[in-house]
Amino acid sequence: MASMLGGIWSGRVCSALALSAAATLLGGCVGLGWEPANFKATRTLNVAHVAGKAVDVETGNGAISVVRGSTSEVTIVANLKATTQERLDATVVSADRDPDGTLVVRVLWPEQRKGSEGCSFEITVPDAVGVRVDTSNGGVTLAGLAGEAVLETSNGAIKVRDHNGSVHADTSNGAIELVEVGGPVFADTSNGAVTVVLRMDAAGPVNVSSSNGAIDVTLSPEFGGTLDADTSNGSVSFSSLPGSARASTSKGRARIEFARSAAASTTDVENGSAQGGNSRLDTSNGSITIKTRSGV
Repeated sequence: MASMLGGIWSGRVCSALALSAAATLLGGCVGLGWEPANFKATRTLNVAHVAGKAVDVETGNGAISVVRGSTSEVTIVANLKATTQERLDATVVSADRDPDGTLVVRVLWPEQRKGSEGCSFEITVPDAVGVRVDTSNGGVTLAGLAGEAVLETSNGAIKVRDHNGSVHADTSNGAIELVEVGGPVFADTSNGAVTVVLRMDAAGPVNVSSSNGAIDVTLSPEFGGTLDADTSNGSVSFSSLPGSARASTSKGRARIEFARSAAASTTDVENGSAQGGNSRLDTSNGSITIKTRSGV
């Protein structure tokens, strides 16, 4: 790997003294110390399935998908990219089980992963109870699983469908979309919208945070947990919210509609707050809308 004093330019390492002149004449070295990952390969692993166990996946510079499928074993498809053929050949994709049965999927790079290198995973399992996913510069997708899901990425979206358990989702520069999840829900992003649709029997709490993104949460009329939603430069919208609520905004409008009986009531607050209850909704430069309907 090139040192921090040099960079790759026309196939040679630029010296520290030549770097300034090169930058003036030809725009400098492209990515000081940066090598493109032009060597790619796809590898497939088949692993014996153990019912009711967790999956733990970690990578960098790549997306991760873990979904339930109609297979009798675990299928792992790894899409690798490396700076040289030698590094590509020396990279190992491992899938081992911890003593408790957790399937641990990793990429073992020679020495360490270079900045442009990466690996994405497409994993299909008969079932999984508990999921941990950690990546960067890639999206995360989960579908049809159960147990506690802890999902972390950067510069990528997180999408979860039909998950029977809690979800902890954390990203930056990406949206979060959680549909038909069992809760509790903890979702945090920046520069992205957050959408949450809980199952009918889901329990709280629901804790959602974003900046520069809208928040939209759908709950069942029977939901009895607490809610905490916080965003800036975005709107907050809740539907089927039972019980009382507290909403606040600046440079926006807070609108709460209660219709649990024939005599519905509406509270409009501009540049202020509407309070009362165990939920908190907060935004700046955006609107807050809460609608409740009995029997929905």
